[in-house]
Amino acid sequence: MRLLEECIRRKGELCGWGIYFIPMANPDGVELCIRGLESVKSAWDRENVLKINGGSRDFSLWKANLAGVDLNVNFDARFGTGVCNVFSPAPENYVGEAPFSEPESRALADFTRKVKPSGVISYHCKGEVIYWKFHQQATLLRDRILAEALAAVTGYELVDEMGSAGGYKDWCIQHFGIPSFTIEVGSDDFPHPFPYSELDRIFEQNREVPFTLIKNML
Repeated sequence: MRLLEECIRRKGELCGWGIYFIPMANPDGVELCIRGLESVKSAWDRENVLKINGGSRDFSLWKANLAGVDLNVNFDARFGTGVCNVFSPAPENYVGEAPFSEPESRALADFTRKVKPSGVISYHCKGEVIYWKFHQQATLLRDRILAEALAAVTGYELVDEMGSAGGYKDWCIQHFGIPSFTIEVGSDDFPHPFPYSELDRIFEQNREVPFTLIKNML
């Protein structure tokens, strides 16, 4: 949301381009991670997430939605072939019954098809790295140049490995051929839920990201 405010303030630097912001793709999962079981309204869902979490009430490392599906492996991009994928409900890495089985991933996919973006940035936490590669060939050099530009302004490390599959970034690369990046903000020195005290630092690292992407795509 800080980046949204920055783009509004500096809209003259967007060179006539528009930017869509989706503040949170997994609101229920994030609330569970931050606030615990009190955030879950349905008794059935409370019982289910407790079971998936092995009876523990510590959801600080929970990455899934309330159905135990990790949304970032639920997209139709070499679905189910990631090195860390699991195939039953879990706090992380469960791919779901099929691509787009979850309402959250379907909504994000439908929105993407509707607006037809020229590029995508997907923010995650944590690690201070940028993932940019997913089996692209014709656009590999273009995407590498853009990734290097983003790395230069953030100070984050580029990650070339492709052990993941089924992610939103992966799907955008595979199905639309557009430059797409997963940016992991925040140092690994901190635990989850990530402390708000780091927000100012993260914002300063990423302040130039949208402007850098646009300028380098012109």
